[in-house]
Amino acid sequence: MAVFLVLSDTDRADLDASISAKFPDDQSLKVASGQWLVAGSYTPKGLSDYLELTDGKYGSVMLCLVTSYFGWHSKNIWDWIALKNLNG
Repeated sequence: MAVFLVLSDTDRADLDASISAKFPDDQSLKVASGQWLVAGSYTPKGLSDYLELTDGKYGSVMLCLVTSYFGWHSKNIWDWIALKNLNG
């Protein structure tokens, strides 16, 4: 399962609601204001289309496929990522 980082330039309630409606808790995690982790069997373009990001519906949003990770953050974020079987 691929993991993606979704970054919005603002905290959009409508994008938050869309991600929450389309992905259960084990497939999405709000990291911070305007930042989400999303897991699924998508290509970056496919996920962008599914979330309706491709045509700018939610303004400026960047979507990145996570292939590796490192840093310091809340334990729940590392636990969520670890369950997705990525190699960090």
